Amino acid sequence: MIYNKSGHPIEVKKISIRLWTLRDEIEAALGRRMKECEAAGVPLFIEDIKKYYNLAHGDQSPDNVIPLKSKNADGMASLMEELGDEVKAENADDESKVLNEAEEIVAEQALQGLETKKPNPILERPYTRQAPDLEKVSYGFILLSDINMENMLTFTKDKFLQGQSVVVEFLIPQNFMMMADVTYCHHYARTSRIISSSKPDYRVQCRFSFSIPGERDNLRNFLKSIEPTVPADKKKDKKDSEDDLSISVRYTLSMKALLRPTLSTVLVAFFFLMLLFLGLFAEVFEAETPEVDIAQIYANPVPVNELQKLKSLKLTNKHGTFLFENTAVDGSLSGPWQMLEPQALRVKGDVVSKIVDALNVIRVRNFHRLEPINISSFSLDNPTLTLLFTNARNKNFEIKMGLINPIDNSAYLSLSSQDQIYQIDPIEMALETYDLAQLVESKVLAVNSDSLQSLEIYAGANLQLKLIKKEAQWFDQAGVILSEAKVKKLFERLEEIKSYSILDKLNTDQQAFMEKIMATPEYSLKLISGQGVRSYVIAPMSGQIPGMNVVKGGSFALSTDEKHSFILIDKDELKMLSTKPNDLK
Repeated sequence: MIYNKSGHPIEVKKISIRLWTLRDEIEAALGRRMKECEAAGVPLFIEDIKKYYNLAHGDQSPDNVIPLKSKNADGMASLMEELGDEVKAENADDESKVLNEAEEIVAEQALQGLETKKPNPILERPYTRQAPDLEKVSYGFILLSDINMENMLTFTKDKFLQGQSVVVEFLIPQNFMMMADVTYCHHYARTSRIISSSKPDYRVQCRFSFSIPGERDNLRNFLKSIEPTVPADKKKDKKDSEDDLSISVRYTLSMKALLRPTLSTVLVAFFFLMLLFLGLFAEVFEAETPEVDIAQIYANPVPVNELQKLKSLKLTNKHGTFLFENTAVDGSLSGPWQMLEPQALRVKGDVVSKIVDALNVIRVRNFHRLEPINISSFSLDNPTLTLLFTNARNKNFEIKMGLINPIDNSAYLSLSSQDQIYQIDPIEMALETYDLAQLVESKVLAVNSDSLQSLEIYAGANLQLKLIKKEAQWFDQAGVILSEAKVKKLFERLEEIKSYSILDKLNTDQQAFMEKIMATPEYSLKLISGQGVRSYVIAPMSGQIPGMNVVKGGSFALSTDEKHSFILIDKDELKMLSTKPNDLK
């Protein structure tokens, strides 16, 4: 309803949002931390997560923060009891596997006397909150007229329970998150002729809780930025003055203007004729537009068939560049895969196959020309994700992912083999956020006996053992035939070598200390296959690394020839390096 026939402009805008429960976010944070600590081989530390979400017992909290119990003896399960009605409304018998697992780990560490109140030096960094998995995230939108400093009224795809603590993410160029409590949720039958996969079915009202510092300022700045500018009322003096003229006077003036045109009228007529001429010229000499297979482009632009047999994969995102090598002779996606950079670790078995599967189900919404202005506008000159595949025929395929459009939740993709930019639905795997812990195992080496041609073990500078494969038979350095079962057992023991700590991003003094340690290795290992040569040096650790306290007694450090990164291994893991030719006969 427009009051009193107002002439002011009216703006009705909506902003896309994402919602998820606070419980799901905390469970996801605990799950990621457990995987990170397991991969790094350090005790589980969650005090920074508890402090960020005001879950640290005994802390002084503001008035607008949910109060928590003051006893620590309740264990990890008591952390989620503070979420109030949200937990009570859910099935009481459905306990969280993540919380139970975290509780068991913390209890076991307490019995072993391990320090869990102070972070390991590897984990000394500010905690950064992240959204949970996509299946636990609900999409929706909010009208600008339905939000103020206390409440908001939204449309969402999924149902939320009254009293639940939720997190709302505003998908704007400078996105931010707010914590709120659900006060109302109702299913409504909105009729629409628009076909959409993200049609919201629920109307949800939330009250902001301002539980995290800075939320109130972020909301206030956002509301100020969307205030409309109301122009001043236009005066009608010119129209009133014209009404005072008589009909005869206006007729006389119009006739004079027609008989004696002004310079501006002549110029307008001249430019109109010029535009007409240029339009006819363009129509006659228009270049023929090349034919494009629209059906194929909209189907899936990624040549997935070319990615079924791979030699290597380079993944680049905000955490750095990760280089993987496939040890399978036929290039099978199941590998096993070996990470070459930045660490010498074994890649998780299903990571590469899941990446290819995610690319296989891409759905294209639209496409644009591959032009400099579009490349810059869609952030493809500074991509959030780059995938460089090299298949078994040594053919390279590069895929770049640009920004994610918060308005319609779409992403932009370009391929090195095509001259188009594709607007797509975001891929199922959030590869732009994957870090080292999500890509590798704690095991060090990926050994494939089918592709391996030779293996060399050096004790110091002396060759201790050399295995050579000839016509499916293994020989030692003296040409003696070895037992196939014993050689296979040796390879299996090499694959079982695990690290208990990863040394990454060392400062100058720490790097110099490790390079000095690795200058006199006790063992050297070479794996020669059809893909090339992988060389590793292994040296005993003497003393602690400056500024760190992570080295166990009797530990060894393993690194590649470049000595850019290092991992720590317990001495019991390296017993097979003492194997001699006589042990394999």
